[in-house]
Amino acid sequence: MIKSKLLLAGLLIAAMFWACGPSDKGQGADTTNAADPATWTKTSEEAVQLLYQAQQKMGGVDATEVKALLQKILDDHPQTKQAAVAQRMLKELNAPAPEKDTIASDMPMPDWKEVQVVVAGSVNVNIGKVQMSSKWEHDRYAGKATIETPEAGYQWITADLSVVSSTPNPQLPPLAVYQWRGGQLQFVDMLSYLFTQWKSKEAYLGNQPDESNDFSKTPSTVSFRAGTAISDEDRKGYDLVVLVQRSNCVTRKDQQFDDPPFIYTNSPCRPKSVVSPQEIGTAYMVAKIFRQSGG
Repeated sequence: MIKSKLLLAGLLIAAMFWACGPSDKGQGADTTNAADPATWTKTSEEAVQLLYQAQQKMGGVDATEVKALLQKILDDHPQTKQAAVAQRMLKELNAPAPEKDTIASDMPMPDWKEVQVVVAGSVNVNIGKVQMSSKWEHDRYAGKATIETPEAGYQWITADLSVVSSTPNPQLPPLAVYQWRGGQLQFVDMLSYLFTQWKSKEAYLGNQPDESNDFSKTPSTVSFRAGTAISDEDRKGYDLVVLVQRSNCVTRKDQQFDDPPFIYTNSPCRPKSVVSPQEIGTAYMVAKIFRQSGG
């Protein structure tokens, strides 16, 4: 019995707080009341209980039951503190949803052109086929190749690249996938550089040199097949753009106890989480656009 009275007292205090609210009339506070403030001396246990139930159900998927509870307070207990709170809550629930920000979310992507060559410092990247695929084939040698299949719910984006360097052992420009969302490009993932092929199994194992994959002599040309896995969720509802950043950071890394004997790693790179349209054509170049329609 004592606990019930304490609960009722707590609910009454909460109702008084909701009804009166903080003293912010000068900041546009809602002062609409269900009853004349002069009558706010009444209360009822049923109104307190109804208000408590409505507050517990707020935020649910369906507001119909909440509205019914609040309306019952207004109908059966119109001149109570709880009625003022109920009216305020009903006003919030019945307020029209804000219109969608079409300027930000539905802004069409600019008509960017896909480029075939990107110049980044001493490196020229010639861009071949960029595609979505169910397999990523790389590191071919002696009629064999490494063929990777993505996990369920994913698909590869691969890019055939021919990189020409006028300096020995250069860093390479990073490639990354971005979503066109909210009038800007938002980062999804980076593509990893892997070699297209090796001249022999012995070269792949590191037992003999392979000049075709080595930038030590200049000028030199090396072929890569870059790739990354993109989830169905990342593709759903968004255009995807493969960007080449004109700031080289992808670095050669020797692998003494692994095959192949060296790779190129993205570890030193710090891709931007958001790229603005104004950066396209200067700091970034478009290698490929995958539109929702499948283009």
